[in-house]
Amino acid sequence: MSCQRLILTLSCPDRRGIVAAVSSFITESGCNIVEAQQYLDPDSTHFFLRLAADVEEPHGSLEDLCDAFGAVAETFSMDWQIWDAAVRSRTMIMVSQHDHCLADLLSRRRAGTLSIEIAGVVSNHRDAEELVRWHGVPFHHL
Repeated sequence: MSCQRLILTLSCPDRRGIVAAVSSFITESGCNIVEAQQYLDPDSTHFFLRLAADVEEPHGSLEDLCDAFGAVAETFSMDWQIWDAAVRSRTMIMVSQHDHCLADLLSRRRAGTLSIEIAGVVSNHRDAEELVRWHGVPFHHL
C-alpha cells in the first residue's frame, strides 16, 4: 500500500504543548507520524520541529490540511510549511574550494536518497567544475 507522505517543518518561540498540539492535529487529520525531530535552541529559546507523516485516511486535500493547520500555527506563532515529500525541491547549491560536501550531495542525489532537483551549482572557484559536469548538473563560476 502506498501512501502520500507529507513533511511539516516549523519554528516558533518555545512553550509547553507544541508537540502535543501538532501530534494531535496530524493524527486527527488521518495521518500517521513516521518520523520526527525536534530541537530547542537554548540561546534564543526558539523551538524547531520537522515531522514526516503518511496520509492514511485522507480528510481532504493538502490545501485543506494547510488551511486547517493555520489555527494551530497561529496559537503558537509558528513559521511553518507542509509539503508533499514526493515533490522534489528545486535547489541551487553554492560551494567554494572544499567540495567534499558537494560530492556527497551529488552522490546522494544520483543514488536517489536525496529527493531534490539540482538546478545548478554556483562557485567562486573552478575546482568542482569537472565533478559537477560529470554529474550532468550545470556549473556557474562567479
